[in-house]
Amino acid sequence: YDPGIRFSGSEYERMLKSATGVDVVEAFIAYALGESLTPLADQLKNNIYMLNGQCGLQLFIDSYPGTIKCISGVDNVIAMPEVVKVVQKHNVGYKVPASGDVAQRIFEIVTLTENEKGPIKSTIHAIGQHLSIKNSSGREMMTPMIDIERMFN
Repeated sequence: YDPGIRFSGSEYERMLKSATGVDVVEAFIAYALGESLTPLADQLKNNIYMLNGQCGLQLFIDSYPGTIKCISGVDNVIAMPEVVKVVQKHNVGYKVPASGDVAQRIFEIVTLTENEKGPIKSTIHAIGQHLSIKNSSGREMMTPMIDIERMFN
């Protein structure tokens, strides 16, 4: 049982605002100040949970253990029109532990694309092509991206 209004985890409110124009952060602040949520409720009636026909993805980019020497391609990912938000969790010099948990997560990337196989696959593929995380030997540390073909079969 959750007795109160609260934000969801990660960056969902950014994706929601990009897809629908609904600013839940603003609405929650207004509510905390005593205003009604009725205007928000009216906006929510318009297929908001379906993101107006779009597909929202949150991609977690993880790394193999080791010390990060170089991170590249971040600006290219940020510039992608499908990308809503990029959160970089660690920087060059971070020693990625062999922990098998979020300590190995280097990026969280929120995307919003057409809700069709082609655009979803293209977005995931482009992110994987742009980003690189290398160690001092020049070896790639980024774990493989989601298997796009398997995802749609």
